Amino acid sequence: MIGKQKKLILVALVACVLLGATLFVLFSTVWKPTDTVGEKTGFLVEPLDMALIQEISVKNRSYAWRLYRGEDNELYFEGAERVLYNQNMIAYLRSCTAYLTSLGQVKEPVGMEEYGLTEEACQASFSVTSTTGETYRVLVGDKLLGDRGYYARLDNSEEVHVLGTALERCLFGDLTFFLSGQVALYLSENNYYEMTDFKIRRDGKDFVQIEMIPEDEVTDRDLSTHRVVYPAKYEPNTDLVTRIFKSFVSFVGEGVVAYDMRGKSTEEFTALMQKYNFLSAAGDAMHCEVTYTHSDVTTTVYISRADADGYAYVYSPGFDVIAAFRAENLAWCEYDLMEYTQAEIFATSISNVASIGVFGTDVEATFTLYHGESASDLVVKTERGTVKTQDFRAFYAQLLFVTNDSYANYGEDYKDKQSLKLVIKMTDGAEKTFVFYDIESLKSYYQVDGAGVFCVKRDYVKKLLSDAAKLLADKPVEAVQYA
Repeated sequence: MIGKQKKLILVALVACVLLGATLFVLFSTVWKPTDTVGEKTGFLVEPLDMALIQEISVKNRSYAWRLYRGEDNELYFEGAERVLYNQNMIAYLRSCTAYLTSLGQVKEPVGMEEYGLTEEACQASFSVTSTTGETYRVLVGDKLLGDRGYYARLDNSEEVHVLGTALERCLFGDLTFFLSGQVALYLSENNYYEMTDFKIRRDGKDFVQIEMIPEDEVTDRDLSTHRVVYPAKYEPNTDLVTRIFKSFVSFVGEGVVAYDMRGKSTEEFTALMQKYNFLSAAGDAMHCEVTYTHSDVTTTVYISRADADGYAYVYSPGFDVIAAFRAENLAWCEYDLMEYTQAEIFATSISNVASIGVFGTDVEATFTLYHGESASDLVVKTERGTVKTQDFRAFYAQLLFVTNDSYANYGEDYKDKQSLKLVIKMTDGAEKTFVFYDIESLKSYYQVDGAGVFCVKRDYVKKLLSDAAKLLADKPVEAVQYA
């Protein structure tokens, strides 16, 4: 019994030795040291500097594309001439096609079909043309076991070499891998806020417009360099506006998903707009159109609705590209209108006010402010005489408490329901008129200089009327902020 076991062990040892020897022979005949390839240069072909490349053409199982040098000596991707490309990725392309380092050579290839190196079986092929007119072409075949590289050969050559796996990303996709996701001109960190005009249209309708206050109209009382002019004259939410403007300093997406939009047919263009959620729910308009002007250059881009993967897309007609962005970085284009505006309907220091006219059912008076050298010198008068400054300050504080509460959608039904009109004149001559309409039991719709879309709590309107009456009757006034 013991003798049989010894024999089995001996047989197993012999089998292992034979297998090891077979594997040694197999791999030693497949691989040739790199330093003996191409006259000890390690290169499959003589490397080309970028400046000496005239053209690189790539064809794989799904795509075909070409990089070429134009008459202006600049490099362009065919069909994407208006699209910027990533310089680092172009250097990567050069390393994969014009700086070919052979990792090894099959000593005795048994046939090109065994390595996927026929025209029909190859995974990709590429050709490189130099500025002097010399051209070479390379076929890329099967991948080696263990992800050690790809078989490759020069066209019209029977030598089979191995190239590194780095070429996968470079040669097996389309040219969007090389394109830049930039969709607008860069703005300077030093003056990005000098946006002279900013507009958003949603689903084919004007949504909001913000403009820079002209230099000759700027006053010391302005809390912002910009103002909302549509849908009404509201004070902007300065923090949000600044954040939006700053996003255009480097408006660059994570990658390109489509290009050459101008070259698409109407059907192809519409299909892309639908695929990337650019169209409104009704499908008859773009969901979000953003137009802004900076340094006398006007830019228009279109922003999609976010998809399930947390991406939104930007179509730039100027850069002729659709780029992918993280949806959270474009969330502002979906914000509610109230978020674009200051919550308070009126906000400025009392020292900037010259007079306030209050006109209601039971009140009609103009309070004129006389400012002295200090705040304590304020005197307020009406046609009836002087009112107590402390009580007027409480009335003014009550006005500053009035905030936007909800949206108005009343058509023309509000016009005969006016309850309060405020005419506020500033010390610099500017004037603002607020008109309030009691539409509902708890809400009052209001307009600023003839336009408006918001409501405030009706209690605020009642309180302003009541406080104005108290001022005229020489009764104490106390400011109240309603929840």
